[in-house]
Amino acid sequence: MLATQLHRAWLAARIKRRLKAGDANRAEALARKLVAAAPNGRDGYVFLFDALLDAGKTADALATAEQAIGRGLNEAEIWNRKGIACLRLDHLDVAEDAFKHALALDRANTAAQVNLSSIALRRNDVGTAKSLLNTVLAASPDHLAARVNRALTYLQESNRSDAEQDFRAVLAQDPGNLPALTNLTRLLIDAERFDEAASVAEIGLSRRPNHPGLLLDIGRIAVLRGSLGEAEQILRQLQSLAPSDADTRLGLAVLLRDTKHYDEAERLFRDLLVTQPGDPLIHFNLSFLLLLKGRFDEGWSEYEYRKLTAESPGHVGSAPQWQGEPLNGKLLIYAEQGIGDEIMFASCVPDALSRASSCVVQCDPRLASLLRRSFPQATIVGSNRSERGEKASEFGPFAAQVPMGSLPVLFRRSAAAFPLQQRYLNADPKDTTDYRQRLTTLGSGKKIGLCWRGGLLKTRQASRSIGLGMLADALPDGVLVSLQHGDSAQHVEALLGQTGRHVHSLVDPQNNLDLLASLISALDVVVSVQSTVVHLCGALGVKCFALIPYSPEWRYLAEGDKMPWYQSVTLLRQTIPGDWSAPLTRLRQEIS
Repeated sequence: MLATQLHRAWLAARIKRRLKAGDANRAEALARKLVAAAPNGRDGYVFLFDALLDAGKTADALATAEQAIGRGLNEAEIWNRKGIACLRLDHLDVAEDAFKHALALDRANTAAQVNLSSIALRRNDVGTAKSLLNTVLAASPDHLAARVNRALTYLQESNRSDAEQDFRAVLAQDPGNLPALTNLTRLLIDAERFDEAASVAEIGLSRRPNHPGLLLDIGRIAVLRGSLGEAEQILRQLQSLAPSDADTRLGLAVLLRDTKHYDEAERLFRDLLVTQPGDPLIHFNLSFLLLLKGRFDEGWSEYEYRKLTAESPGHVGSAPQWQGEPLNGKLLIYAEQGIGDEIMFASCVPDALSRASSCVVQCDPRLASLLRRSFPQATIVGSNRSERGEKASEFGPFAAQVPMGSLPVLFRRSAAAFPLQQRYLNADPKDTTDYRQRLTTLGSGKKIGLCWRGGLLKTRQASRSIGLGMLADALPDGVLVSLQHGDSAQHVEALLGQTGRHVHSLVDPQNNLDLLASLISALDVVVSVQSTVVHLCGALGVKCFALIPYSPEWRYLAEGDKMPWYQSVTLLRQTIPGDWSAPLTRLRQEIS
C-alpha cells in the first residue's frame, strides 16, 4: 500500500514538472498512468484534463472531466474543469450549468465565479461580468484570474490603458500566467505595437513551448509585418499540433487564407461551421476567402454575417432592412466601413436609385461633395459614425434602410452582374481643369500620380507598401505627383537627394477627397499600391496600375489582372512574397 502511494506521489510530482515546463504530451502520458493506477482518484483526472487542455485537445479534456464525474467524482474542481472545456468549445449554456454546479458544491469557489464572468463577457454582458468580479476581488484583491477578466471588461469598454495595467500587474506576480500573456499579446497587436507583442509572446513560448494560441499570435504578427515565410513556418508547426479548440482553429484557418492556402483554409472554415453553424466570425472570415476566389453568390451571403460581429456599428434607427424590392417610401443607405469600401460600394447606389422612389445616402463627410455631384437624384448626408443616426433622422422617416456593404448581395451576385461602366463618380470639372493647367507648368511628359504606402500597420501595411525609390525607378521621365496620405515628406526628400527626381504635393489626400478626385482626373495615369487611391481612380475612370502583394486583400481577387468593380484599373501582382520585381517589370512595359 505504501509503495503504491509513493508511486502515485512520484507520478504526480513528475506530471507537475512536465506541465510547468510546457511539455503537455509527456504530462498527458504520465497522467494516463496515474488514472490507470487510481481510476477512482481525483488527481489523475485533474492532471490529465490540464495536460489535454494545454495541448489544445479540448474535446478530449471535456471527455476526461465527464469520465471523472461518471466515476462518482462529484467535486467542484471537476465540474469547474468541465465548464472550462465547454467554454473553450463555445458551449456556453453547458459551461454555465457546470460552473453553477461547482458553486452549488462549494459556495466559496472563486474559480467558478471568475469563469461565470468569462461567460458573461462572451455574451457581451459587461455588467454581470463586473458584478461577479467585484465580488471576488473584494474578498481577494490579488486574485490573478479575476484581474485578468477585469482587464477583459476594460477591453470591451475600449479602455486599453487600464487593461494593459492589469495584465502587466498579473505578470509581475506570475510571469508565466498564460491568459495574461496571450491577452496582453493581442492587446499590443491591436495597438500596432508589434515588437512588444512579439516579445511578450516569445516570453510565453519560453515557458509554454508549442502553445497553439501564442504560436498563432506570432504567425499573425509575421503576416502583419509582411514576413510570409516566417508565417508559413508557424503555420506548419501549428498544423502538426492539430489544435482542437475552436478559437485556435479559426485563427489557423485565417492564417491559411492569408498565406494563400485557400483550399485548406476553406476546408477548415467549413469544418468549424459543422459544430458552430451560427458563429458570425467564421462566416465573416469565410466570406473574404469566397470573394477572393470570385465566388460572389455565396461570398456576399457570408459577408452579411459581419453585421452580427462585435465590431459592427449596427443599424441606424428602427426602419427594417431593405431586401431590394421596389420601394415607394424613402430608403436610407448608410456607410459602415472605411473610405475605400464606401467608394467601391457606391458603385451599387445607381442600382438602388432605380428601385427606390427616394434615397438618402449617409457617407463620410470627406466624400459628401463628390457623391452629391455624382448622384444628384439622391440626398447625400455627410456625417461621422458617432453622429450618423442623429444626422440621418433629420431626413426621415424611412421606409427601409440598408448598409452600403449589403448592396452587393442584392446587385452583384455574379461576375456578370458587375456593370461595364467606365466611371460612376464625377470630379469637379473646374478644379480638374485648374489642376491640368497647373500640371502643365511643372514639366513635360506624362503626369503620373503615385501612392506607395497602403493601409495601416494592422491591415498589413508592410506587405502592401513599396519603396518610393524602387517605384520611381520603374517610371518614365515625366511629372510625378504624390497621392500619398500621411507624412510622406521624408520619402520625397530622400528621392530628390538620391535621384534628383521631384515628387510634387498638390493636395492633402487624407482630408480633401474632392480635390484629390479632381487632381486624379487631371493625371495621365496613376500607379498605386492597394489603397483608397485605387478605388478612387476606378470610380473616376482614370487609368491606374495597382501593385498587388502576393497575398492580396479580398477586394482585388486572388488572380487576374482586372477587378470587376473598375474597368480602368490593371492589377500587377507579385509572384513571390515581398518581391516587387515582376510587377515592376510589367509596369515598365505597360506605362511606356
